[in-house]
Amino acid sequence: MEWFFGETSVRLKEETLNWVVSYDDGGRELTQAYEQSLASFRSWGPSTARYPFYETDVPLDIVQALCGGDLPDWWKPLSDPVLAVFQAARSPRNATKDLENLFLQEVPIDELDGCGFTPVWYAARFGEPESVLALLGCGAQANRIYPHVYGYETLLHAAVSRGYPDLVSKLLRRGVDPNRLDSLGKPALHYLEEEPALHRRTARPVAQALVEGGAAIGKAPEVLRKRGLTAVAAWLES
Repeated sequence: MEWFFGETSVRLKEETLNWVVSYDDGGRELTQAYEQSLASFRSWGPSTARYPFYETDVPLDIVQALCGGDLPDWWKPLSDPVLAVFQAARSPRNATKDLENLFLQEVPIDELDGCGFTPVWYAARFGEPESVLALLGCGAQANRIYPHVYGYETLLHAAVSRGYPDLVSKLLRRGVDPNRLDSLGKPALHYLEEEPALHRRTARPVAQALVEGGAAIGKAPEVLRKRGLTAVAAWLES
């Protein structure tokens, strides 16, 4: 079966699952194997399933086989219309029209997937800023805290990591806390360090939007300077 990153097999032996995953890594065929107790698998909950979190057909089959059809709530599949919202939100294009059409068809646009993520988070992390704004305009929550697999981040953390200054400003105007810390103690301003090469052009306007929106500077200059973002670090210190 296909799961995780590639072809996957799983066998149950004495209350232990034995996983073997084979995948291509830049032309190299790699295989990984590991064990997991059946109790651990059954206890998986929000934020611990594999990415993309809302596509659960294969693991759902496994859980049904292991649990005798007594499925945990977090494995209940999404309806096709709701799944369409997730897929449009994650699309690497402006999906505004698709999302607005689904909203007009009264499809819920702020549902949680099995791991506690909503379409607007997928749009912020993987899609386009226009898709984020379309979902917010249709009623998606702007202030949600997302599960630990992404460090209890907010939409603001995600927008900063993508280098979208306009989206950062609009989220701040919607009341998102600029100083909310993730599970590692990082505010949104520190997320500029995630992709320093990507952010050399956008770091200054993103940082400016955050500071104007009330973000504390704190140790950000030191953090960003270590990642090579010296210009924005100097600006923050000025």
